[in-house]
Amino acid sequence: MPANDDAPDLMSPRHDRSPRFASMPRGKRPGLICLSLICLSLICLEMGLLPRPAGAQTVDQAPCPPDSATNVIVSVKGMKDGQGNLRAELYPPERKDFAIHFLKRVQIRAPGRDVEICVPTPGPGTYAVIVVHDRTADGRLDVFRDGFGFSNNPRLGLGLPDISKVTFRAGAADTRLTVVLNYVHGLSVGPIAADPAADSASP
Repeated sequence: MPANDDAPDLMSPRHDRSPRFASMPRGKRPGLICLSLICLSLICLEMGLLPRPAGAQTVDQAPCPPDSATNVIVSVKGMKDGQGNLRAELYPPERKDFAIHFLKRVQIRAPGRDVEICVPTPGPGTYAVIVVHDRTADGRLDVFRDGFGFSNNPRLGLGLPDISKVTFRAGAADTRLTVVLNYVHGLSVGPIAADPAADSASP
């Protein structure tokens, strides 16, 4: 049977055999599965369990550097508070690299309000962005405390959103996009409040 790139085998119902899941009402199972699978790659990445490309860079800044000709200006909305750090990571459009091999990371102190972060790009092309509100500032993702969001603000389901849902085209000039952060609410994950201003990237 051919592999399904959009749905890893871990999402198959046959893997849902934990006694904890078995005793839980069926309608509540997807929430916990969603939290686990959405964050699996992010957790590995933040803990340094996955390799990073040689050209990947982490910088501490919010304004665009004067020597960068093309940038993605990420408007981050829905931050829960001003605890910890806020970081935006730029990824290539390949599924195998998504949430694993970032091209650029920009990190700032979490301001506790809507803010813009400028992420330099290698040049015009197709990219994806992940934003993480690391409330404990420990460089890891705590699924029950931290916030996270993706370019194009896809509706979150079981696992990471497919790369096709989060990629955007960056042109020769600066590209602006809005990312709304998601946090855990009980057995579900989503924005603190609905934000009608959230939109896709635009050149």
